[in-house]
Amino acid sequence: MEVSTEELFKQNVLNKWNPNLDVGESFINCILGIVSEFAEVAELGNKDFNNDDSKFRNELTSELGDLLFYITKLQLLTGEQLVKVPVEDCLTAFSEVAQLIGGVKKLQFHNKPFDYNNFSDALNSIYTKLIVILEFLEIDIEAVMLYNINKLNKRHGEGISFKEYGQRLDAGQEA
Repeated sequence: MEVSTEELFKQNVLNKWNPNLDVGESFINCILGIVSEFAEVAELGNKDFNNDDSKFRNELTSELGDLLFYITKLQLLTGEQLVKVPVEDCLTAFSEVAQLIGGVKKLQFHNKPFDYNNFSDALNSIYTKLIVILEFLEIDIEAVMLYNINKLNKRHGEGISFKEYGQRLDAGQEA
């Protein structure tokens, strides 16, 4: 039986995740990763681009792959299914980020339960924006997944050693 690209991507996320992090640390790492990758995608969106510009498309594919990596890890941690919501129901970028960071702050520093409804709304909104960008640029989500798998395999090999994390196989490239 052939493995789907999505299942291959999920397996790669699991293989490349730091096994030394507990669930809470993984959750926080994912949210901080989503916020930073989302900001990098937004920054790219502020540049003038031509849809035929291969450098722009590669940069965007790389950043969207990183964003999808963290979203997928959160999906695996929570068991939540990602849902594409109507664009008009999407939150503003500020609201999305505020909900994610606010949830972590309450959980980590105020010992309050995590608000999964706000979390789910924010995550689905970010996921929808990712899908809309891909559709607009006619980039297949499976191509983004495969790009990310190849990038991380080039960077870390088939597995990942956090003891030697600073010694990347693709030295000179951004993390």
